[in-house]
Amino acid sequence: MVKTEKCEFVKRYSEIDGLQDGRTVTYTARAIPEGIYMSVKQENGRSVNTEECVCQAVCFEQAVSFLKYIYENSIDLGGWYEVLLDMDVQFTAA
Repeated sequence: MVKTEKCEFVKRYSEIDGLQDGRTVTYTARAIPEGIYMSVKQENGRSVNTEECVCQAVCFEQAVSFLKYIYENSIDLGGWYEVLLDMDVQFTAA
């Protein structure tokens, strides 16, 4: 039996006329042989956009803490790579 380590946080934003489009943002971390795969996926009624990377020098627990931070602070596409860089986390965009 193979143990799989995976963590996922899902944030849903309501449609607010004139202020905000409805969307769902999913934050995922999964242990893979090369390190920790992490992704942020944003879905709305028209499209799905995903940014993903592999962190080789991060343990699974660190990745979960990172995901929790960007989830709780509503950091999504276009911003989470900057947080990784600020935290001095080495990663390769997938």
